[in-house]
Amino acid sequence: MLALRELGRAMRTEFMLRYMDDHDLHKRINDQFDKLESTHQFARVMVYGQNGQFHYAGKKG
Repeated sequence: MLALRELGRAMRTEFMLRYMDDHDLHKRINDQFDKLESTHQFARVMVYGQNGQFHYAGKKG
């Protein structure tokens, strides 16, 4: 198991070095992260409510 742990650490280190050095890889990953975060923000705004209808989850007032 120790060998697998060390292999995982080496792979993670190699990825981090590549991530810091490769601007295109960095941009692709950040673009995907932004898409995911937008999806989460949308989900926080929309709530699936009663009778199969969507309801806005905004503040009332």
